[in-house]
Amino acid sequence: MSLPEKPQRIGSLELHLDERIQHSVWTVQRVGWVLMGAFLLAAVLGLFGDGPLSRASAEGGGLKLEYVRTARVSFPITLDVHGTSDGQGVFQLWFERSLFEKSKVEHVMPEPERVEFSSERVTYIFRTTAPGPVHVVLELKPERAGKVHAQLGVVGGGEVRFEQLVFP
Repeated sequence: MSLPEKPQRIGSLELHLDERIQHSVWTVQRVGWVLMGAFLLAAVLGLFGDGPLSRASAEGGGLKLEYVRTARVSFPITLDVHGTSDGQGVFQLWFERSLFEKSKVEHVMPEPERVEFSSERVTYIFRTTAPGPVHVVLELKPERAGKVHAQLGVVGGGEVRFEQLVFP
């Protein structure tokens, strides 16, 4: 790159200007501004935390799950499960065991009557006063970053799959 032979006078300054370089710098700056704006908009909408894009739901066979798509390691998240107890007032909610290999259970509300473990599932058994709708809130604390693929369901009923992305 060679400088212009004659400097340009701007005010009291004499400068060597290369308009091609200046236009390149402006283009890079504009691209940077657009990327920063897109990143900020995604953050405000909840792509990296709490916001409209972060919430999701899954339904199947009379079972509804409300959850967040993105989470952070060591920050609690909730899984809201809505279902219906059987004719005897029992609600048996199972989760794939792989979910608990990546997350720690902090709280379950209401408190289950008992918990059963198998090689593939963890089943929470709730006793209700009468057959009808049941709402269970499971508070988890993710322990590892990465993508989580999990499944949950009601014994003898519907099941749903969901995915979450856990950031470090």
